[in-house]
Amino acid sequence: MSTVRSYGELCGISRALDAVGERWAMLIVRELMLGPRRFSDLRSALPASSNILTDRLNELVARGVVRQVLRHDATRGRHLYELTEAGVALVPVLVQLGDWGATYGTPSDDPRLTRLSPTSVLVYAKEHLDPESRLPSAVIHAVIDDHSWTLRARHGRLTVHTGRPDDQTTELRTDAFTLDDVLHRRLTVDEAAARGSLVLVGDEDGARAVLAAVRPAGDSVVPDRTGAPLPDLPGTA
Repeated sequence: MSTVRSYGELCGISRALDAVGERWAMLIVRELMLGPRRFSDLRSALPASSNILTDRLNELVARGVVRQVLRHDATRGRHLYELTEAGVALVPVLVQLGDWGATYGTPSDDPRLTRLSPTSVLVYAKEHLDPESRLPSAVIHAVIDDHSWTLRARHGRLTVHTGRPDDQTTELRTDAFTLDDVLHRRLTVDEAAARGSLVLVGDEDGARAVLAAVRPAGDSVVPDRTGAPLPDLPGTA
């Protein structure tokens, strides 16, 4: 059942928390920052129960932050959740909140921090490009924790969205923790590849340049939580 509450204050901060301050609400918004997702995608990304996730989604829909849409593919229609205009307006707020959390939040070596969302890592990459870097043109199919994403670098900008591209130049297969380590310079691409937690196929130079264009944060102490070596991609053996 819904647990919507109010602080009862006219203050804008208070009213914002009335709308998106319930537990899991902001993380649902985070998961939708790169495009529409199915309920099952959100359930996989967030360790909340189905009932709680349903409640939060219904509340966010009622607040006008999220909407449910029907998208048709080749075989059937799919119900997806996406951000509304009000939800999109939260994106820069969450980016700033993430930067604040990386500096002042729970220490990154806290043993309770055992999960990392691919969306979180990709949002960081998209929003923290070095303006001085020479970003090449590249289309990367990133498979992160068995989910597909499209990274498209063009004219010095990086766009990221869910799904597989039709015109990929590179395939990157890894896990969220390894990608985060690479982006923050705790691990090189070669080191990650050597231990089997990152595989590149295709235009490796373009993919490496895209990864190198992301500015690392100051927070650099993260324990090794990467998974088992990845299986070989076709044509890499």
